[in-house]
Amino acid sequence: EIIMSGGLYTWSNKQEHPTLEKLDRVLMSSDWEDLFPLVSVHKMVKEISDHNPLLLDGGGGGLLLLEPLEIDALSLIMPG
Repeated sequence: EIIMSGGLYTWSNKQEHPTLEKLDRVLMSSDWEDLFPLVSVHKMVKEISDHNPLLLDGGGGGLLLLEPLEIDALSLIMPG
């Protein structure tokens, strides 16, 4: 799992006294870690959803904003 900055939780039930959980995360294989040693994940501010989008930074100038469902789709198309 890539350590996430920007907060501990990625989901809230949006109540006055909210339940907070870390439901979303980014995983990578050791092969990916060798290719992208400076990779990082940052939790972004949520606007509509009850999940926070995650910003994946490959460490080489490229950024990818991941919505929760896109993380699953990305894992299906990316080798490793």
